Amino acid sequence: MFTRLRDARHDEGFTLIELLIVIIILGILAAIVIFAVGGLSGQGATEACKTDGKTIDTAAEAYYAKKGTYPTAPAGTAFTQLQLLKILKDKPNATAGTGKYYFTYTGGGATAPTVIGTLAAGGQCYPPT
Repeated sequence: MFTRLRDARHDEGFTLIELLIVIIILGILAAIVIFAVGGLSGQGATEACKTDGKTIDTAAEAYYAKKGTYPTAPAGTAFTQLQLLKILKDKPNATAGTGKYYFTYTGGGATAPTVIGTLAAGGQCYPPT
């Protein structure tokens, strides 16, 4: 009987306290990571909007080099012209209130275009130059 008790005391494993301590430490680390990464989500949409706006500007300049005039406004028409010439791969969103951001395009003809990306919340991500 004593040998059975001695063997039972030497079972390997974790106690409940040890497991709780590990779970608490993992919870603290997870909270730190969530707060550190949480602030970056808004920056991603703004930076993507800026990049897309610069891409549209470059496409409008390529259109000008090819045709001798800038695409006509409004934005939807201008983006379709750029897409038909295979200068712009994807047609950006030109309708307010749809998607994460949309673009306003002004200019056309001999006037250099202005492309403004506007976030859905109402803030501009690519101010006019």
